[in-house]
Order: sequence, then structure tokens, then C-alpha cells
Amino acid sequence: MLKKKQIYPTKTSLNLNKKDIPEGYYRRITLYAILGIVLIAAFTQFAVVGRLSAASRAENEADAAHTRYQSLVAANAIYPDVLQEYEKYFSTPETAAFYVEAMDVLSLVDSHMRPVAGIQSLSLTDNVLSVILTGISLEQASDIVSLLSSNERVTSAYVSSIDTTSQEVSLVSMTVTLNAGGGNTQ
Repeated sequence: MLKKKQIYPTKTSLNLNKKDIPEGYYRRITLYAILGIVLIAAFTQFAVVGRLSAASRAENEADAAHTRYQSLVAANAIYPDVLQEYEKYFSTPETAAFYVEAMDVLSLVDSHMRPVAGIQSLSLTDNVLSVILTGISLEQASDIVSLLSSNERVTSAYVSSIDTTSQEVSLVSMTVTLNAGGGNTQ
């Protein structure tokens, strides 16, 4: 028996690394890549770009506030002059200890001087009241000075000049120094 020579297949190249790619593999990879890109874009938008734009807006608002502040400082540059002018006419909390209330002075005048005499003029400078009374006698002027001297709001009271015509006193000029601060005028 004759044996036939066996013929083996001849292959010139051999691929030992066979790749088995499952079905839909490329679709899944594409989907994950798109999802990754969307997540990176969202992170960039909210964590980086959003923060930078918020910081930019805050910086712009701070610049605008600083500009408004500078304009207010410039507008208030004349404040010391205005305050000095204001203090000539009104007492401020810093100067209130040196002044008396106008309503207290008017109450003092109404209770002690007006019932007895007519008032020709009345002047209040700081805590010094200058009054010119008309139609009273020297005795009535003395009584007014005594009443005022006994008042706790009054530091001193005196008659500075008297003008007389015949038997009656026509004008009495009186100066009253008042205590600054609280106290009763009655």
C-alpha cells in the first residue's frame, strides 16, 4: 500500500491575536465619549466659566461702588464748612452741653417776665439771654431778678441799664446767664 503523501495546508502568515469585537462596541464607545465631553463641558461651564463671570461681575460692582463712594466723598468735602455754619444756629450733640434749649428760654420768659412787663426785645447768644423790658417799675425789675436768681436754670441775673422818664421806669435792660443742659424752668 502505498501511502499517499499528506499535504498540509500552507499558510504564510499566522494571526494569533484574534480580536473578538462584540456587537455595538463602537456605538457604546461613541456614547461614552459624547457623555464624557458633555460632562467636561458642564463642569467647565459651571465650575470655571460661571465662577469667573461671577467674579468679574462682583469686581465690576465693587468698582462702581468705589466710584459712587469717591463721588460722595467729593460731594461731602464742604461738610466741615456746613457744620460750622449749622453750629452757629443749632446745637449739635457735641455742643449741646454749651447751649440751652430755646423752648426752655421762652418758657422762662413767659413764666417770670411776661406777666409783669412788656418785652421790647429778646436775644439769646449761647447761654446768655439779653432782654429789654418795658412798662415796669424798679421794684418789679428787682422782683424779676430775684425770681430768676432762685431758678435752678439760671446762673446769674442782673439789670444792666435803666431808662426812666419822670416817675416811671420806661426801659429795663436785663442780662440772664442760663445753665446749659437739663433743669426745670418753673
